[in-house]
Amino acid sequence: MKRMWRRNWWMAVLVVIMGAAACSPIQRSIDYSQMQTDVAMSQTIFLTPTDAPKTVYIKAQNTSSYQAASASFQEWLTSNLISKGYTTVQSVKEATYILQANIRYVGEWKDDLTFEGAGTGAAAGALAGIGLGGSKHSTAGGIIGGVVGAGIGFAADMMTRPKTAVAVIDFQLTERLTEDQDIIDQQVSQTTVTSESKTLGGIGSKPNAPTSTTSVKSVSSGKAGTKIYTAGVAAKAIQIGLNIDEAMPKLIQMAAMQIGGIF
Repeated sequence: MKRMWRRNWWMAVLVVIMGAAACSPIQRSIDYSQMQTDVAMSQTIFLTPTDAPKTVYIKAQNTSSYQAASASFQEWLTSNLISKGYTTVQSVKEATYILQANIRYVGEWKDDLTFEGAGTGAAAGALAGIGLGGSKHSTAGGIIGGVVGAGIGFAADMMTRPKTAVAVIDFQLTERLTEDQDIIDQQVSQTTVTSESKTLGGIGSKPNAPTSTTSVKSVSSGKAGTKIYTAGVAAKAIQIGLNIDEAMPKLIQMAAMQIGGIF
């Protein structure tokens, strides 16, 4: 009786393990049979309301290995801003907004990817927004991978593991403000001017006494100010058997539209 109880107990444990191992591939095949996408910005940016000309200078560069992204990124970004009434200009002096962007990485996501440099914080914040922040990201199904790797449902697990493609873009937006706009922390000089007029003689008046005193206060700002925003955008696509090359254009479009949404 005792042996039978132990055998039944171990059989129950084996069934639970096998069920869990089989459940993960099945669930993943349902969740990621179609390409799922997401995009996030590292921070929210609010532009100052202004009546200044809606002109923008765009400078995009590409330090990733996917150089084909350069033209499409600029096209998507430009068309998005034009649809909102903005005019792109070729001279920085003519621009109310100066948008500089760098495509840092476009390709398959790997756990050991790092983004060092000036935009590290922005890139990390954007990646965290799409669930890829940190160096210890685990792909779907990684929790029971050890059990599956032991031999139970290994083939099914490998066949249903989704691939993830990402695009990471750093950008800097300079907002040029006019003198009559409220600029945070801008120095403002205040000058008080008093003018006096005098009259000599006259009925009921005293010679050399001022007849009127006017106090005039004027406030002026030294020069037009600027606000500078630095942020990052990350877009991802995930699917079982994902074709990375086919996903890249979609990621670039999503990132460009995300940046354009600021305006």
